Amino acid sequence: QAVFETGPGGVVTEVSPTWLAYTGQSAEEVLGHGWIAAIHPDDRARIAAARDKATETRTDFKGEYRLRRADGTWCWTDVRAIPVLDGAGEIVKWVGMNIDISARRDAEARLAETQEDYRHAVELNPQMPWTAAPDGRILTVNDRWCRFSGQEREAAIAAPLDVFAHPDDEVIAAGILLGRL
Repeated sequence: QAVFETGPGGVVTEVSPTWLAYTGQSAEEVLGHGWIAAIHPDDRARIAAARDKATETRTDFKGEYRLRRADGTWCWTDVRAIPVLDGAGEIVKWVGMNIDISARRDAEARLAETQEDYRHAVELNPQMPWTAAPDGRILTVNDRWCRFSGQEREAAIAAPLDVFAHPDDEVIAAGILLGRL
């Protein structure tokens, strides 16, 4: 976590030890608007626009961007900052924190990749793949299954497999479900 405090316009006048430790910047580099150098160049304009909007509306600032760690690698951070207001409602300073969310973003990317693999294996499959629970309830089907059976996906899911099996084939369907065939 990197804690920070800036003036109303984002000017750093007091250096946060956690920011220095996290980013590896020196106190001299951070002062003024130097902290911006720790933000990934591709994210700076977007974050500046969001900060400007939060300043204009005097509301909390929230965002995600890449921040350079002390080891030079870029990590995704979730930034939250709140304006400290004076009696007249003017911003006196911003107080905030960056939390490293790289692990979460990596997990989201892996999940998206897994979902895409599933889509290729099931949804785009020219066959009619399906999965079922041990008790025979259908858990997943693809569109081809729905077209073949004439059922909507929601109706097919949770239906017992024997609804779709001919009575002469129920033993085979049960064997498939139990992993015996």
